[in-house]
Amino acid sequence: MASLLCIIPLNYKVAPYVDKQVYRSDQMKKSIMVCVDLNEESMKLFTEDLDSWDWQNIKKVHLVHGFRLLAYTGTFYFNSYPGENQYEEIEASVRQVLMPLEEKAKEACSDVTVSRRCIIARAPKESLCAYAKKEKIDSMIVGTRGKHGIAGFFSSSFAEYMVGHAPCELRVIRGD
Repeated sequence: MASLLCIIPLNYKVAPYVDKQVYRSDQMKKSIMVCVDLNEESMKLFTEDLDSWDWQNIKKVHLVHGFRLLAYTGTFYFNSYPGENQYEEIEASVRQVLMPLEEKAKEACSDVTVSRRCIIARAPKESLCAYAKKEKIDSMIVGTRGKHGIAGFFSSSFAEYMVGHAPCELRVIRGD
C-alpha cells in the first residue's frame, strides 16, 4: 500500500470548507414570473398550481398582469383608455386581486419574496416579455384555456405568443 505525503508551506492559506451543494443551491434559486389573467378561472388555476412548485429553488415570485391600453381616434381628437389619471387606481385594484396568490405563496414558503405588478401598455404581451428580460426572470408561467377547433385556430393566444417570444424558460398550464 502506498502512502501519500502532502507538504503545505507555512505561508499557504487554506480556503475555508464550503459545502458546494448548499452554495450551488443558493446560486441557482430562480425568479419566477406568473402572468395572471384576473378572471376567476385563471386565479383558481394558479392557486392550485402553487402547490406543485419546488419552493426550495425559488427566491422571488413576480405576479404580473398585463392591462391593454386602448387608443381611440376621431377626426379632431385622440383618446385612450385608461387615462393616465386612472393608472394608479387600476394598479391598486390589480394588486388587490393578486393578494390571495401572494398569500398562498407566502404560506407555501415564508422566505420567498413576492411582488404584484400591473403593466399598462398598448402591447401587453411585448411589455411582459420586456419586463421578464429586465428583471432577469428565470422561468415564466402562463395559463391557457386550451381552445380547440375553429376557435383555437383563429384565436390570438397569449400563451401561444409567449411560446415564441418569452426570453426565458416557459411553462404553460392548462385550465379546464
